[in-house]
Amino acid sequence: MTSGVLHVRYLYKGFDVPLDRLGVWPAAEESRIKQALAKHLIVPAAWLDAYTVQRHLDGDVTLKLESLD
Repeated sequence: MTSGVLHVRYLYKGFDVPLDRLGVWPAAEESRIKQALAKHLIVPAAWLDAYTVQRHLDGDVTLKLESLD
C-alpha cells in the first residue's frame, strides 16, 4: 500500500512527490506536510505559508497557492 502522492504547483512548475519520500502520511497536519516539502525543496518553510493543503479520497494531497479572490 502506498502512502499517496503530494501534487505541487510551486514557482510555476508542477510536480509530484510520494508522501513516503517526505516522511509524512496523507493525514499529517498541514504544517508537517509543508515543513517536509520545504526541507525537500531546500527552502524556508515560511515560503509555503500562502499555500493550502487539499486532501483527496484516494490518499493523495495537493498543495496549491491560496486564491486571492
